[in-house]
Amino acid sequence: MDADGMQDADWEIAATLDYVADTAHMSALPTEIRRLVTTQADLIRATARPRGNPALPAYSVTAARPYWTP
Repeated sequence: MDADGMQDADWEIAATLDYVADTAHMSALPTEIRRLVTTQADLIRATARPRGNPALPAYSVTAARPYWTP
């Protein structure tokens, strides 16, 4: 990737952990979602390196209605 592309996930990890640390954001979530987000943040903390984390691949699936004429 070039300098403008996504080269690592460090910024995503930081943004996620910042979000979880913000009590106003977290308190606005329903309890079950808050538990899920907290669990995911715990997993990130346990597995992420301090720097140089690779970005995960991203995929997109798009469905389209076929063109039909009667």
